[in-house]
Amino acid sequence: MNTLLAIALLVLGVGFALLALSGISFRFRALCNKPAWGGVTVPALLMGLAFFAPGLVMVYLFF
Repeated sequence: MNTLLAIALLVLGVGFALLALSGISFRFRALCNKPAWGGVTVPALLMGLAFFAPGLVMVYLFF
């Protein structure tokens, strides 16, 4: 496998995991009657988008 493609898939996977963590945190906080956008939700969402978008572009370029 091409090294750049492997790095792109890793970045994409990290972004996807952070987006999933954000969604899980949002739902759990809403279930517990806490402010849903508090805690780790927003930072995980922003970092997830920061990893996911470039990772998607990199996979498109290197595949």
